[in-house]
Order: sequence, then structure tokens, then C-alpha cells
Amino acid sequence: MKLIYRTDSGQTVWRDQTTLLIKFPTRRSIATTSALNGGVRENIEAVFNHTVPQVSKSEDLPGGSVPEYLRLVALGLGLKPENCSGLLTAAQMENAAWETLTFRQLEVQAVVTAGIDINGGRAADPAAYYEEAGCFQPLGGTINILLAVNANLPPETRLKSIITATEAKCAALQELLAPSQYSSGLATGSGTDGIIVVADPASSLVLTDAGQHSKLGELIGCTVKTAVKKALARETGLTPARQMNILAQM
Repeated sequence: MKLIYRTDSGQTVWRDQTTLLIKFPTRRSIATTSALNGGVRENIEAVFNHTVPQVSKSEDLPGGSVPEYLRLVALGLGLKPENCSGLLTAAQMENAAWETLTFRQLEVQAVVTAGIDINGGRAADPAAYYEEAGCFQPLGGTINILLAVNANLPPETRLKSIITATEAKCAALQELLAPSQYSSGLATGSGTDGIIVVADPASSLVLTDAGQHSKLGELIGCTVKTAVKKALARETGLTPARQMNILAQM
């Protein structure tokens, strides 16, 4: 894998054709929607975003399920599955975007892959499928967010960060007038979006609020919104210029 970015706090971003990997100098705490160590977890050494093979159901993945496939990906990266977490997407890793902002000793980094031209939707749209016996729809489009904060965030703050990051993602899509593929409304995301929020439990900077009114919330909002727009432009050409083109709209 190729080293493509290093933050002031020592975390590194690596990438090859199918995977984007963030390694941390010390163990981190996370909150995530991932099927690998999902929920609120501690002792995380790395997180990754991976381009999934095109399959129609989870049983067709190597390992026979999403959690097992993620575990195999982790092993292939030389990671301990119990100490990492990862997301799956159909987007190409070469189109990933990242944005880093700092304020005093606080540093926030968002790394995003994105594509919603196929399955972009709006909350409350008609459902696309009903999950039963592990069957799921192919991942035709996804916005995945890896959000790393160099501060110590309690579990509730990590979860609040997910809300703020999701609002920032929605704001990016609204500003782009990205359409839902299932209704006449604007998209708020896709049905397969994922997120991992990473915090540093060893940091002396303890933050308890990640909402819009806090500086942490502002940095989360700005990094995520900017990175989502960059990733959409790189993956599918979704830009303000394209949205003003009547032929593209038709």
C-alpha cells in the first residue's frame, strides 16, 4: 500500500486499488455502523474502507457473510480483526477525498468515498428491499465517512458526532441538489451509507459536545461536507456545474 497522508497527530492514511487504511500511533476508541466491531468499541489500532466485489447477496462474498468478509479483509491487511473496523462500498478508492481542519490543539480529519447516482435516496422514501435470512441488495452507491478526532470523546460524544457528520453529509447533498432515485425529493444519502468516528482516549483534551454549536461540531461539519463534495465530484462527476446542465438533469 502507498502512504498518501500523515497528520500532525501521527496517524497515517494508506491506499491501494481496493482499500483505504488509516493507522493510528496509539489505540483509539470508536463509534461505528460497521459489521466488524460495530457500535461503541475501544482498543482500535486501524480503520479501513474497502471496495466490495459485485455480488447479489452476502452469501456470495468470500467468507459467506459481511462480518466474515470484513474479517478476511482485515487479515489480508495484516491487521488483528479484534482491533480494527472497516466499511464496504462500491466506490473506487482512487476517488477518495479527505479534509483536515485544526483549531488550537484540536484536529479533525474526514476521509470520504461517495457515490449516489444509482441508489441515492431521501429519508422516508419507499423502501428498496426487506432484509430476510441475510439477503441484501447490491451496493450500487454509498457514502462512507471515516472521521478521526485527536481528542478524547466519551461514547455519547462519539454518537453525537455521527449525528453532526450525517447532517453535514445531507447539507452537501442539498447544496448539490442531488436527486433521490426513489422519489421526487432531494437525496439525503444512500441506503448503504456507513461511518466510523475515531477518538483518542489518551488525549488530555476531553470534549463532551459534538453538536453544531460547539467548535468540534463546526470542524466535523466543515470537513465532512467538503470531503463529501470532493468525493462525489471524483467518483461520478456530481458537481454544481453538472447540476446546472439541463441535459444532465434529464
